[in-house]
Amino acid sequence: MIHLQRVYYSTLAAIGIPSNIMSFVIFWRRKCMLSKSSTVYLMSISVADTAVLVFIVVLELSVKYLTEEPFWSREPWCSLRDIFNYGAYNISTWLVVAFTAERFLSITTYNLRKQVSIPHGRKVTPLLRSRKRKSVVLLVTVSMTFVLLSITRSITQIILRTKGWPLDRDDYSLSINIAADIGTMISLSNAAINMYLYACTQTKFRQEVITCVKYSLWRCCLVKNDCMVKNR
Repeated sequence: MIHLQRVYYSTLAAIGIPSNIMSFVIFWRRKCMLSKSSTVYLMSISVADTAVLVFIVVLELSVKYLTEEPFWSREPWCSLRDIFNYGAYNISTWLVVAFTAERFLSITTYNLRKQVSIPHGRKVTPLLRSRKRKSVVLLVTVSMTFVLLSITRSITQIILRTKGWPLDRDDYSLSINIAADIGTMISLSNAAINMYLYACTQTKFRQEVITCVKYSLWRCCLVKNDCMVKNR
């Protein structure tokens, strides 16, 4: 388990941090056919998820499994670590909750407007229907993925906190310790996969990702060619 977590958390940070930054830039600079409120929420989630990866995955868990005595094991760093860790994780969680509530209310409001027959033009109605469909897909994907990936950790944490006997968390001969660590690994993957969820469910976002990747590769080729010319 220790070796698995050492590799897993390093890989998670290497994949998640760049993808969150790319998501933020795409939502900030591009038009993905989403409402302004959705765009703001998704940008905020990208920032919060990046903070989770930096403070929890990199500065705590990766360092924990790669060094014998992490710097944050002593005061005042351990207190600051807890503040940043819980702050980042709770902000990320509540942003998903707020986004879910906001999208649900927005969709419900749209349905009410439709029932009372508020006139939409022929060109406007298809656009609103398209945005509603995209909102529903995005809402279900982000919310359900968050719940499914968090449920294992929630159950194991309840068991650990309600037990009536002392427990050595480093003893992996106990199945509850293995389940708890796997639950944490799965839960933290929430902070790294959102870009891929957006790309799978949103056509415009997927197109922007492809454009960004192509541009980045083109820039890398230019830099490489310049270096080769200078070294001749």
